[in-house]
Amino acid sequence: MKNTIIILLLFCSVSFVFGQDRTPVTNTKTISDSKIKADKLFDRMWYKEAAELYEKQISKKEDVDLELLKKAGDAHFFNTDMENAHKYYDQLISNFYSQVDPEYLFRYAHSLQGIGKTVEAKRWMEEFTKRIKSEDTRFENLNQKRIDIESILAIEPNFILKNVTVNTKYSDFGAMYYKNDLIYSSAIDSSNFHTRLYEWNKQPYLNMYLGDLNELESDLKPVDEFSEDLNTRYHEATLAFSKDEKKVYFTRNNYIKGYRNKIKKIRNSKSDEAKKLVKRKEKKNKYIKDLGRDTEGVNHLKLYSAELVKKEGKGNEETWQNVKELPFNSEEYSVGHPTVSSDGKKLYFVSDLNGYTGSTDIFVVDILENGNYSKPRNLGDKINSSGREMFPYITDKRLYFASDGHLGLGGLDVFYSNINADGSFDAPKNLGAPLNSELDDFGFIIKEFKKTGFVCSNREGGKGDDDIYSFIQLEDIDVCKRIVIGKVKDKKTNAIIAGAKIIISDSNNKEIHQFMSDKDGEFTYVSNCEEGTYKAVGSKDGYEPAEITYEIEPEVKLDLNLGLNMDPIKVATPVAAPTIVVNQPASVGTDLYKLLGLRPILFDYNKANIRSDAQYELNKIINYLKEYPTVRIDVQSHTDSRGRDAYNMDLSTRRNTATKNWIIKNGSIARDRISGRGYGESELVNHCGNGVKCSKYEHQQNRRSMFIVTEN
Repeated sequence: MKNTIIILLLFCSVSFVFGQDRTPVTNTKTISDSKIKADKLFDRMWYKEAAELYEKQISKKEDVDLELLKKAGDAHFFNTDMENAHKYYDQLISNFYSQVDPEYLFRYAHSLQGIGKTVEAKRWMEEFTKRIKSEDTRFENLNQKRIDIESILAIEPNFILKNVTVNTKYSDFGAMYYKNDLIYSSAIDSSNFHTRLYEWNKQPYLNMYLGDLNELESDLKPVDEFSEDLNTRYHEATLAFSKDEKKVYFTRNNYIKGYRNKIKKIRNSKSDEAKKLVKRKEKKNKYIKDLGRDTEGVNHLKLYSAELVKKEGKGNEETWQNVKELPFNSEEYSVGHPTVSSDGKKLYFVSDLNGYTGSTDIFVVDILENGNYSKPRNLGDKINSSGREMFPYITDKRLYFASDGHLGLGGLDVFYSNINADGSFDAPKNLGAPLNSELDDFGFIIKEFKKTGFVCSNREGGKGDDDIYSFIQLEDIDVCKRIVIGKVKDKKTNAIIAGAKIIISDSNNKEIHQFMSDKDGEFTYVSNCEEGTYKAVGSKDGYEPAEITYEIEPEVKLDLNLGLNMDPIKVATPVAAPTIVVNQPASVGTDLYKLLGLRPILFDYNKANIRSDAQYELNKIINYLKEYPTVRIDVQSHTDSRGRDAYNMDLSTRRNTATKNWIIKNGSIARDRISGRGYGESELVNHCGNGVKCSKYEHQQNRRSMFIVTEN
């Protein structure tokens, strides 16, 4: 996994980190001093540096520490280093499962998904669901009590992505349409003289650039800086325009223009105290001397606006002037990443303002006619989670945004929420792969009528730390679809049934889908949203068919457990092989397996429980023993040669015991009528001994059960 640069943490950490100053970390003498230093770095969202200190503390401690493991995991998680996040979350969950907040089960599942362990991630999401119950709105809002990672993986691919030409080895992101062009943010070194590097990551500061779109709007070529009047010596990124494109809203460091002039005036004054004050200030602010800071010395982001005006004496030439701070900015928290509604009446943005739902939330203000703004309103817990919501983009139909607090594929994923007639939002839905990946995906914009747009990602295979990708949308997401999930089980034992055939029919009994249950007895399909009653019928040889009817409601995402509950067919009379008629007790030494034409008695890997398909075969043995009450049998269980000899002997013994007990219990057969033991790999029927390469079929011949008549 590539290292995510600190600039990227603008959108993938708890706050907008590109705005912060960096104070050098001094060596610490004690673990407690180091902990204080690490916590300060963590609170300022300097996660990479904090993680290094936490790891050193963990290595020095004899006993594992809950808080240190949480902080070490979080520091890597917020830096999108899922491999190391998983390392510490795994230790945390292993040692402190009952003590940790359910949120850490959620993050643990995300870290597993981020390193490609989907099955384990699914299991831990289920654990998270059990632990959290109804306490977390993510599961109420998204029906995630019934939706897991596999349902997101099952979303049909709907986007074709292309890495655009303007991407560099640095950070490129934050695309936005402007007239017939595209504005984007980049850390590309465009200086002709002296390159100013951001001390945190030694990359040039972010500025906004103009790109010329090609005819298909699938690529762009760089033109120039978007505006020399707006780009400063520090960070500018992520912007939005008013309806008439005469006003721009953009994100910038809390930049105090004119601060240096004030310094000069004080320096030239006759006051020695003033000069000492300036000297102390300059020493403290070693790297950045004209950035505003909060009480902790942190430089936050702010939203600014500017107006497009004609240059005096320049004909029709226009420039961006009248740069103003928006009134809801603060020195104590960040505000940024704007998007404007198509009617120009609402401005949406992101903030880490304390006291709301999560780490960063999406807010909205009304743009009033007099140029003022209403008070910010949080979009609420349907959109905002306890995680991070970033990069909103609003259209007539939907709100798109990035989040790691709603269930996704790893890191930040792009979600959308339909806008209702009353202005409220539907529960967010994941856009699925390939638009989303195991790393961070964000900054989604789209021309819905053209089905084209752009998204940003730090996924593997890009040119730099984060890249801009153009995309073509294959199908409008307004086409209503529902994920139907089911599981096939045995009615009596509740055991899963793999390889069952499922047929889905509509209200006119027309077959619309047919598929097989997988190895876990599960199936998934994508349904349309047509109202009516649907029917699912499951069947498999040796079972009675089962069916269930259900409805697909347009308002909800349905997760359907078909629970086919199929009983083994009760065999009234002994079942004979095609050439043998059983009309009397078999002679001593007869193998009932061959006499009754049994199919292989199979077991799951490393398991000794009686599977549902084996139960059907064992019912034939039971029926035979009931038909001939004087018959006694010896059950002989064998394995193939793979694995250690002693292990195979133990495994065959366990399977033999399970087989005998099942026949005795389910057939009410006297225990003294059944003997037997396990033989391991001691009596192979072919050449497939230790070290001999054989096919699966050849090995299967040795994994057998025999039912030898010992008395008739």
